[in-house]
Amino acid sequence: MLAQEGGRTPRRRTRQALYGTTVEEVRWRECVGYVNSNMESAVGSLYVMQAFPGESKDMVGELIDKVRAVFVETLDELGWMDEESRRKAQDKAMSIRQQVGYPDYILQEKNKRLDEEYSNLNFSEDLYFENSLQNLRAGAQRSIKKLREKVDQNLWIIGAAVVNAFYSPNRNQIVFPAGILQPPFFSKEQPQALNYGGIGMVIGHEITHGFDDNGRNFDKDGNMMDWWSNFSTQHFREQSECMIYQYGNYSWDLADDQNVNGFSTLGENIADNGGVRQAYKVRGGEEPGAPTAPARPTATPLALPQVWCGSYRPEFAVQSIKTDVHSPLKYRVLGSLRNLGAFADAFRCARGTPMHPRKRCRVW
Repeated sequence: MLAQEGGRTPRRRTRQALYGTTVEEVRWRECVGYVNSNMESAVGSLYVMQAFPGESKDMVGELIDKVRAVFVETLDELGWMDEESRRKAQDKAMSIRQQVGYPDYILQEKNKRLDEEYSNLNFSEDLYFENSLQNLRAGAQRSIKKLREKVDQNLWIIGAAVVNAFYSPNRNQIVFPAGILQPPFFSKEQPQALNYGGIGMVIGHEITHGFDDNGRNFDKDGNMMDWWSNFSTQHFREQSECMIYQYGNYSWDLADDQNVNGFSTLGENIADNGGVRQAYKVRGGEEPGAPTAPARPTATPLALPQVWCGSYRPEFAVQSIKTDVHSPLKYRVLGSLRNLGAFADAFRCARGTPMHPRKRCRVW
């Protein structure tokens, strides 16, 4: 039996110190998470059939093309980048491969590939530990098998029922599972302005990761290679320093007024700012039937607080500000919009106020 102090086990004390709660996650949620992590193709198939309309995949694919085109176009606005590096950046952006929604095979009827994926597993509802061992063994066997096979560039690295999005520098690839292609990020039923400010911003965010302080070290084929000129490298660092200073001066009341680490959050801050700018430029305030000016051009950036809405316990905030590579949610909103001139223009923010600073930061 675990030693107890005042009825609190070390596990509960640790949980309270890190997360601010002593309550275990409800069992059903823990089980769903475990099954989704270990049988992601099977769960993804069920999820997509029930919650992801087929036309959504095409709609998101079209939006990716628009955001990518805007990213390439705006490279011409960057005076800090020389022509050689700009051309290579354009080539890399156009070479980014994409995966949207789910791998097609998980929806095929009489799917032998899906059956074969789980053919060596024989679970029992009474043997949780033994089931876990089977999953570990099957995962190890899949990994070892890859050593003898040619790399599959089309292999999905995550399941369809995951609420997240990814950029892989080694693959130069962006991935948007069906799990994130739901409200408030995306819906074919909601106004396009909200889709642009939601999943459009996320698309721009992931594309920009290919050019942040880490992604910029990889070329268009995913090889770690320095394709930058000395001139552009120096100026990239100078542009980044502005953002390091900006976010490093944000303090978080929930985290004992500690300041955000502008260095460790730099990559995500660069991606956030790029994503918001690209989503706004794609939107352009030209959707038929949208609210009339001046409300119209603000619709897309105002979707931002919806997708980054959240709450923290103070204990978790203290841990997060020290370890998370993302800025606190409110600064993911305020920091990005502060650097977007269109926001200050739409709301007539006076120059010198927090949302209309005398100096804005911009990398991409």
